[in-house]
Amino acid sequence: MKKVFFLSLAAVALMASCSSGPEGVSSETGDAQEVGEASQTAKTYAVETAGSRLRWYGSKPTGEHWGYVQVQSGSIQVEAGKIVGGEVVFDMTTIDVQDIPANDDNNGKLVGHLKNPDFFNVDTFPTAKFVITSVEEKAQTINDSIQTSHMVTGNLTLRDKTKSISFPANVTVTDAGLEASSPQFLLNRLDWGITYNSTTIFADLKEYIVHDNMGITIAFKAKADASK
Repeated sequence: MKKVFFLSLAAVALMASCSSGPEGVSSETGDAQEVGEASQTAKTYAVETAGSRLRWYGSKPTGEHWGYVQVQSGSIQVEAGKIVGGEVVFDMTTIDVQDIPANDDNNGKLVGHLKNPDFFNVDTFPTAKFVITSVEEKAQTINDSIQTSHMVTGNLTLRDKTKSISFPANVTVTDAGLEASSPQFLLNRLDWGITYNSTTIFADLKEYIVHDNMGITIAFKAKADASK
């Protein structure tokens, strides 16, 4: 009886943790911003695809899933040791699921669903792009434990829709290269037209709903391009 009781408590705790959506830093989302041109004296850093990727996290009342999207290409402009522009292109065809074993049929089914028009529609929109509009030095402590050094703002194009987003990150720039990484921040998928089983639109679906917010974590490295 005790074992059954504690298993029941664990199930309730899991459902409670997923009932309100993923945890993360609230990001600022708005209309796409104008992208300025970097000066001719800016130095170009080439994004290293091997050391860069996006982590996604999604949830519903009965569970959660997460995985990665690989970086296809990118370049960052730096002037006087500060990021002044750039863009990163994500290969949406590489989206995977990490919480289900790769040899499990459910892994392939979920990946296929994420790639179809219900979600990212990768046959029509094989890439997503983030274009930097500003990187501001802004040290802050998040949730009393996570330290970040900058606020990154840029235009995110996903499924042919572009919105400006801002999120905190740790950014380090040297003459040889740079690194940037964010804590998990939240994006509302409805802003990019992804409405499948939305809690806002289909509230009567109960356990079949998928929370509107996605958890996103971005990490990338870039190496100084000696030719530019």
